[in-house]
Amino acid sequence: MSYPASVQIQQGDVCFDPVQKPECDLVVIKPKGERLVLVAGEHTGHNHEIIGDDLAGVALLESDSKKHFLDVKQPVEVVHPEHGTVTIPPGFYEVGKVFEYDYLKQIRREVQD
Repeated sequence: MSYPASVQIQQGDVCFDPVQKPECDLVVIKPKGERLVLVAGEHTGHNHEIIGDDLAGVALLESDSKKHFLDVKQPVEVVHPEHGTVTIPPGFYEVGKVFEYDYLKQIRREVQD
């Protein structure tokens, strides 16, 4: 599925929020072979990743505070074995986790797939 560059994109428990590039220093996270792992699957080992030819149009960056960002120059496909493939349009995105709020317990917790 393809989305406009101005909306949050979600794939399972991972979200891609369009943001302005931060002023801080960013370090490039290098791909492992033909795979760029955006978020590793903690429980299943299933990763949210970009594979192969799409790597030329994208960079995964990490800030001093360990936030991750995706700099997309041309549309790229993010794949995951349990979720549909999503196409990320050109833009700059913060890569984050999805949270849910339990109003009865009044706690916020990370969604895990």
